[in-house]
Amino acid sequence: MKQTDNETPVRIRRRQQLSLLLLVICGVINYLDRATLAVANEYIRADLGLSLGQMGLLLSAFSWSYALCQLPVGALVDRIGPRWLLGSGLVVWSLAQAAGGFAATFGYFVLARIVLGFGEAPQFPAAARVVSNWFPAHARGTPTGIYNSASPLGVALAPLILAPLIAATSWHWAFFITGAMGLIAALVWVALYRDPVPATMSADERTYLAGQAMDVSHQVTPAAAASGFPANGFPAAGLPVTELSATESPAPGVPAAAVTATAFTATAFTATAFTATVVTATASSSWLTLFRYRVTWGMMFGFFGSVYLNWVFLTWLPGYLRTERHMDLAYAGIAASVPFLCGFAGALIAGWASDRVARTAASPVAGRRNAVVVATLGMVVFTIPAALVDNNLAAVACIAVVIFLANASSACAWSLATVAAPPGRVASLGALQNFGGFLGGALAPILTGYIAQTWSFVPALLAGAAIAFLGAMAYLLLVTGAIPE
Repeated sequence: MKQTDNETPVRIRRRQQLSLLLLVICGVINYLDRATLAVANEYIRADLGLSLGQMGLLLSAFSWSYALCQLPVGALVDRIGPRWLLGSGLVVWSLAQAAGGFAATFGYFVLARIVLGFGEAPQFPAAARVVSNWFPAHARGTPTGIYNSASPLGVALAPLILAPLIAATSWHWAFFITGAMGLIAALVWVALYRDPVPATMSADERTYLAGQAMDVSHQVTPAAAASGFPANGFPAAGLPVTELSATESPAPGVPAAAVTATAFTATAFTATAFTATVVTATASSSWLTLFRYRVTWGMMFGFFGSVYLNWVFLTWLPGYLRTERHMDLAYAGIAASVPFLCGFAGALIAGWASDRVARTAASPVAGRRNAVVVATLGMVVFTIPAALVDNNLAAVACIAVVIFLANASSACAWSLATVAAPPGRVASLGALQNFGGFLGGALAPILTGYIAQTWSFVPALLAGAAIAFLGAMAYLLLVTGAIPE
């Protein structure tokens, strides 16, 4: 039972479009906040008297807390739902971003960036859950590419918006204004986003969303229902019990002990409709069992390599262009924006292409994994000339291709999580992959700053290429199939 875009019910399509629009807005602000420090790099170093090594530590402070928070946040998204968890995260990270504008010491600034990492942690696990809530499995690549495109778009806009602001005022105001934008976005997200509510849907709408179960060949079983992870792509959280019909009964075969007044909601789909069922949340902590599978480790190690190389450029590109290639501020700002505009296109194209590749591949997992591997290997190939060529225009062109492929790789990696995970643990697996990735993101600015300070940026870029190659091999050799329920 596969639905085409033309068969998507009108109300579902509108909800899909609204959800993606909100995710893109929140994602752009998310990456504006991350990139503010990179854009203001020179001014902050001069104002606070920081070395390249200290700046590397400051640039990495966000990534450490962000990575560590991925461990619990995915399970929390699966249990609580994306609406309130992302909303509260927006408030926390926006206050931390604004607090960075008051920094007068290295230690205070590090603390503000650590809190920023805590707050931003729910963004992408929540987005993965939103896509799995509202889209059938065969059509999740395109929406995943759309919400991932917010990352390079935010980074591309950062120098264009923030550099003139900093020049006209000071670097402090860049933090204040982006923090205020996030607080407004939090109000809009909580006011407008909702998870699917079965009791309010028509038969056509329920049948369309039932296609999630059919697409991934999952069937509802007593064991799956009792585990708290429904055998379909519908959320195990975010469906308030009070919004379900009082006459609805549990799915056949669900043990009576699994149905309690204090449990959270799951949904059991059949080929033509679904029945809402309330199951216990006692197994929600079993996201830890994902570590038993080599698929999880392959995704973690693989994303480590991809994100490491991406974050070399994300955190150091403006400084690299100014320090190593001696560009003036205005030219460096434009040159730093162009590659990330290419990254924006990369995320969109990769999401669309991964859906088509997945439909013709031996399996959805193989198709989406292969797309990640090809994109990551492409990053390696183009980083080498980017580091070695003398011509600045050629170097920026190669960097643009690397960032195009980096965001293509990221979009495909997140869509891989939606088909490799048991449906009730999409956010959990996506968050674990992101945890591995942002360990790489945390190390990249530190090692790059240290290597650049000791030698130059050339060995720093080549080291990033080598790490990305190992990441591609981890995906290829370890991610060989979906994790069983």
